[in-house]
Amino acid sequence: MGRSQKDDPRNTLVSKFLEIAISLEPAFFVMENVPGFLSDRHSALREAALSQIPQKYKIVGPVKLNAADYGAATNRERVVLIGYDPDYLDELSLSDLENAKLDRPRVTVGEALSGLVASKANTATDVGFDWVRLDRRCERSDYATSLHPSAPCRYLSKTARRLYSEGYVTGFQPTEHAPQTIKRFSETEPGKQETVSRYYRLAWDRTAPTLRAGTGSDRGSYQAARPIHPEEPRVITVREAARLQGFPDWFMFHPTKWHSHRMIGNSVSPIFAEAIMRVIASKLDMNENPHGKTYKVGRSADARASLALDVAGAK
Repeated sequence: MGRSQKDDPRNTLVSKFLEIAISLEPAFFVMENVPGFLSDRHSALREAALSQIPQKYKIVGPVKLNAADYGAATNRERVVLIGYDPDYLDELSLSDLENAKLDRPRVTVGEALSGLVASKANTATDVGFDWVRLDRRCERSDYATSLHPSAPCRYLSKTARRLYSEGYVTGFQPTEHAPQTIKRFSETEPGKQETVSRYYRLAWDRTAPTLRAGTGSDRGSYQAARPIHPEEPRVITVREAARLQGFPDWFMFHPTKWHSHRMIGNSVSPIFAEAIMRVIASKLDMNENPHGKTYKVGRSADARASLALDVAGAK
């Protein structure tokens, strides 16, 4: 997106990523990029970057995949490239990534946002983060339940874990709209774009569109269009965007809304990332890795996924 300038310094980031990844001599590496990476106008840049990869690595992709096919509630197409050392992984192919797609209907906005109802006048503050208690009487879908696990000790403070265990989450900061904007939002049908802002209104029974990031201060701090809530005349909250993207409810978001929305829009869906890592983990040699460490773990999917993350960053 944007001006697509050939001299944009960000065009070198693909080569930089591969340079760093290869220097670690990992058992495998995974790169994610936007669909435009496959366009003809970027062919020279793409080929120059891929030519850096040593011959010992087998390459899968680059291939365009959709996070919605792997369980995320957002229709988000991205290009994935996997490089792996056949000495440490069994053969990996595009069909393995295809076979990992879920054999069921895509997750809807209604499933993703179920249970995200705040109890009024139940707020707390912890080190600058705003917490709001969820109404526990509201039912959650299987998708929403999967994103509300126990909080991990190593990522949250003791206070944050306590608040989360009591039903509090961050990211509920409201956005104030002018009366005329509220009127236009109210008149926009679900699944349609608002005529002036061009904001898309979500529909309960559909998958959400791609959530966009906007730009940083170096590019004008432009705020990306945020979807309109399917029922209420407002844009979605940070927490609602996080549910659509696949972030767990314990994840803490900064009170500055544009910053958190940009973070979510720039992110790889955690659900999509886990699905790709599970495919790789199923191929990983559990006895050795490139750095001589021997693993004595079970071959469960969870163990393999955890090991894959470990080996990806090993040196």
